[in-house]
Amino acid sequence: MLPDQRLRDAALLLPIVAVLLMLPAVLGLVSGGRWFAGLPSLPTFIFTTWLLLIVAGAWLARRLARDGDNADEAVDADADGQRERRP
Repeated sequence: MLPDQRLRDAALLLPIVAVLLMLPAVLGLVSGGRWFAGLPSLPTFIFTTWLLLIVAGAWLARRLARDGDNADEAVDADADGQRERRP
């Protein structure tokens, strides 16, 4: 499998993972009056998960944009191997 295909698959999988992590069954495992670092575990889990999903989405978007630019450069190359200038 090509690396860019793996990145696209990961980008498609990220929202599914987000939904699964926010299902009531998973949230029920985290809640229950427990505390983590002086904070209730449920809000800590929700906001930590939210932050990690945003960071993962930004990282994937940046990688996909960079790989997309590299693909455009490969397409823009002419038969002699020289790169055309884009307007």
